[in-house]
Amino acid sequence: MNYLLLCAWSACVFFAFQGYGKLLLRIFRVHDAPWALSASIGVAFAVAAGGVLNLLHLVTQPVLIGAVIGGVGMAFLLEGQHLASAPATLLSTSRLYAPLIVLTAIPVLGNVHPDVRTFNSNDDLGSYLTLPEATLQLGSLPYDPFNERRITSSLGAPYVLQSLMLVAGDVRSIRCVDVSLGFILYTGLLVVIFRLMGLPIFTRIGLASLAVIVPLDRLNATMVVLPAALFCALFLIQMHPALGDRSSWRRAILLGLTAAALACLKSNYLPPAVLICAFYYLARFAYQRRAGWLVQGTLCSGVLLLCMLPWMIDMRQKEGTALFPILGRGYDASAYGIIPLPSGSHDRIGSATLWVWLSVLPITGPLIAGLGALAIAFRKRVESAWVAPLSALLAGSAIATGAIASSTGGESMVRYSLPFQLPALIIFLGYSFACHSALRRWPLWLLGPGVIALLGLAALAYPSGVRHFAYRKYLEDARLVTPPGDSWFDMNREERRVRNLQAHIPAGERLLARLFVSYPFDFKRNQIFIADFSGMAGLPPGMPVEGGPAEMRRYLLSHQIRYLAYDPKRTHLLDADPQTGLSRVLHGRIDYGRHGWYHLQVKVSNAVQHTFAQLADTCPHIYDDGEVYLLDLQQKRSRSGE
Repeated sequence: MNYLLLCAWSACVFFAFQGYGKLLLRIFRVHDAPWALSASIGVAFAVAAGGVLNLLHLVTQPVLIGAVIGGVGMAFLLEGQHLASAPATLLSTSRLYAPLIVLTAIPVLGNVHPDVRTFNSNDDLGSYLTLPEATLQLGSLPYDPFNERRITSSLGAPYVLQSLMLVAGDVRSIRCVDVSLGFILYTGLLVVIFRLMGLPIFTRIGLASLAVIVPLDRLNATMVVLPAALFCALFLIQMHPALGDRSSWRRAILLGLTAAALACLKSNYLPPAVLICAFYYLARFAYQRRAGWLVQGTLCSGVLLLCMLPWMIDMRQKEGTALFPILGRGYDASAYGIIPLPSGSHDRIGSATLWVWLSVLPITGPLIAGLGALAIAFRKRVESAWVAPLSALLAGSAIATGAIASSTGGESMVRYSLPFQLPALIIFLGYSFACHSALRRWPLWLLGPGVIALLGLAALAYPSGVRHFAYRKYLEDARLVTPPGDSWFDMNREERRVRNLQAHIPAGERLLARLFVSYPFDFKRNQIFIADFSGMAGLPPGMPVEGGPAEMRRYLLSHQIRYLAYDPKRTHLLDADPQTGLSRVLHGRIDYGRHGWYHLQVKVSNAVQHTFAQLADTCPHIYDDGEVYLLDLQQKRSRSGE
């Protein structure tokens, strides 16, 4: 029954997005937009509105319930005239699209309330699950200067959207907005795009199925599927005839709104979102030489900045940067010169980093091949209406992949770029089929890039689906396969443990926590700081990563942090290079700077956590259950250890 109630609430959240999207389109006098586009615009609107609610500390259960009910009411009010014919239309559509519906249903239904063991034991349990919990309790994103993921991952929009599911469920349901609703929109938008291209229904179904067959790499609870849908929406907004003339101000506003939502969902999506919009307007201006296109581009940029502004203000107030690292490094350890900037540049490009740039080429190769085909199609005037938006999508995706490779030293660049690369390649394949229908043949200039795009999708599907176990995750989400035993933990036991630990701390006191599970804290009772990658972020002058226990104790007490909670066994990170010391990593910036981002995080975190363990020998344990202990840093431990 609990699962059915969660499904009902998830449906309400989806219809709320639909309602707000329809309302915005109705204000713009747009009446015939497809449901997938309306819902995507509703998501973008929710992100923009969520920034204002977060800034005003109104992300509370009553406000969220009211917002969902209001959106659902708006959807039924605006779609009331179609309700009578909806069952018959849905039945006929379901028969035609049954294969796609069945395929998509596995991740959709599985992520309404998945097994907690399917969450990432390092990223999620100790950090990402904490953020929506704290947001709903406090009414706003938490002030957490020791949480590196909070500073570097996003401006905070995912955690407000995830808190929608906490209203009816618990942390096990927070992936629903991204994966469940995201897959519905992702496949739905692809079907709309291919229908607009005039492709036959079975071709549409086959191409849209690639959204599930070529999986996005869901390593943790950060959003990847919903952004992929929004990148499709970004493309569709440029083309759909319901939005009026292509130079319409409606398109500029909706493009800016959607691009802002992508930028707020994850920092990696800012470059492609901005580049796709910029290339679109530059392409239109280059073709027609009308100043109106530049005006439209300026309007789009203004809307993007306006929608991002509340999130940036909140991030600046709480984490010291309006947008890491472009507008400041905030409380990241790189701001104090303790570590090299993880997303900065090397002092020089040498043999240690050359592989990063070489590895970008095969990843962006299919996109570049697609651009070549589009250039020929434009010259031959084959399906030329699609050339400008598709060129912008491919070019923006290719250059953004290079930007991500530059900012991470090649670390996880495939995973970070999949949410915009996959839609770009799938849509280009659809365009290839549309050109084939128009030409009634496969010329080499079209066949070659089409085959390259297909091979590129296959090459991306294997590492993500097989090597990174995405196909297995589908089955785990649906509880058809049991997750590996090494990710198992007793949820109830961990929640009791954290509550028992917190009960030993006086209300109002500050706590620094490095625990295997952090989300059950009462964030109203105490100010909880999460040291997710210990030492990688902190208040000035930064955590003493190379100091001893006495220096760490003085540092924490100087910031009124009296209590330290630590799980020494389950938070230790696996070091793939144990023979290399921390000092060499920190000071050998050429070899170990940006190029070894995760390597750097592991070295720093384990060194700081070793210092935490040393503090346990000198400070009294006011709570200790054999796995987790709580230290009072203001007191010295007696010689007897009591």
